[in-house]
Amino acid sequence: MKARKGEAIVCNCAQPVGSFLNDVEDGASISQRDISISLPWPSLNDPYVCPKCQTPVAERFSDDRWRVMTKRGWVR
Repeated sequence: MKARKGEAIVCNCAQPVGSFLNDVEDGASISQRDISISLPWPSLNDPYVCPKCQTPVAERFSDDRWRVMTKRGWVR
């Protein structure tokens, strides 16, 4: 399992900034529908960035595929 529903999305200062809305299987890509982030929506090509530590926590890397920071590191 790549990510579980409710798993925290975090930044380097360990602040939860969101969570997964759905389970994401190992072979699946993370889509915007799978995540909820409490940060302001960036422009389409910019990553979500923690305002406190300036760390990217989620970024789109193709169409509707995302890379997201968890306590275990980046998942995509």
